[in-house]
Amino acid sequence: MNIYYNDKQGWFHKDTQLQFGDKIVNPQQPLQPSYCFLIKNTKTKAGPLIGILTSGTENGKIFGDFKRWAQLQEELQQSGGISFLFTPFSLQEDKIYGYVYLINLKRWRKCTMPYPDIVYNRVPYRTHEKLSSVQQALLHFQQKHIPVFNPSFFSKWQVYETLQANSYLQSFLPHTRLLRTEHDLEIMLLQHKKLYIKSCESAKGKHLFTLEQLQNGRLIRQNIKEVPIETNMKDVYRFLSTSSHSYLAQQTIKVAMYKGRPYDLRVLVQYVRHAFTVTGIGVRVAPKNGIATHVPNGGEIISIEQLKYPIDIKLIARIASECGYTLMQKFGNIKEFSIDIGIEQNGHYYIFEINAKPMIFDEPLIQRQAVKNLLNIFEEEAGFSSSN
Repeated sequence: MNIYYNDKQGWFHKDTQLQFGDKIVNPQQPLQPSYCFLIKNTKTKAGPLIGILTSGTENGKIFGDFKRWAQLQEELQQSGGISFLFTPFSLQEDKIYGYVYLINLKRWRKCTMPYPDIVYNRVPYRTHEKLSSVQQALLHFQQKHIPVFNPSFFSKWQVYETLQANSYLQSFLPHTRLLRTEHDLEIMLLQHKKLYIKSCESAKGKHLFTLEQLQNGRLIRQNIKEVPIETNMKDVYRFLSTSSHSYLAQQTIKVAMYKGRPYDLRVLVQYVRHAFTVTGIGVRVAPKNGIATHVPNGGEIISIEQLKYPIDIKLIARIASECGYTLMQKFGNIKEFSIDIGIEQNGHYYIFEINAKPMIFDEPLIQRQAVKNLLNIFEEEAGFSSSN
């Protein structure tokens, strides 16, 4: 069916009375030119209506990937559904001032929206997500019993502790320790000689460096895109203890190589039809002498077919499923995440990191399937799936 919008009449349609979001929409005839949208309907409800939460300012500035959300609305419209973008400052007691992408006009239009069936949390930065305005908005949706996914960014340490409690996953986790004291760092170096030092709340290789203790006792530190430098324990811990970030130390794994450079796997996982499934697997190769595989830091994208040895798809699927259900029990409504997986040179698999808000995959096939799965998740959560 079609649903219409104009500033005078708001949202309406020409058939029977239906619920749209949290509002009842009555049948009307348009009194002025209106925007038309394709939407699904049950006997009593039209939808799904998806609210995309991002961050912004009180004066109307909006942060986020507008191109991505426009593409999502285009895909959603093909199957029948509407998404809108909004910030915490858009919220009113009985409505939301959101932005809907008009496909034919290729532009965003401010509209008065009902509260949605589901909120997709895409606040782009951790610092923004911690703001009281965002936290109050998330609490507001909880009080209104509107499902939100994903609830928040992950802390690396919280994820490690959570996965460590799963007996199946324990063998896939590199030894990791939260650096509360200088003694914690000394113990890890004594055990492993070379470590990754990571901020618990950073991503894309930010606030990351390696620390290696040589046989002669010298301590070598290497940051991303920098040459190794000699340092000492006091200087390293002074930096860690005065930083605004909390840090952990992770055992360095001798991972498999591609043309002499280490690589790892980027695994996209989504909760579709009541199960965590692997949507796609990408490969990222570190630059020569690099310590991270992230593309913005010089990493290279290759396909799994280019690897010397085949990857264990069944094992990755089991790891993904176990991670998904374990994270869901701890953090709530988890519907998608990505895993960075390394393969040791002896063939053992390790979980390096898990990201709560996956970015766009550069591989077109993976990204198309990701959007398709996301639409299925929206429909399931909002009660418009054929399986409901």
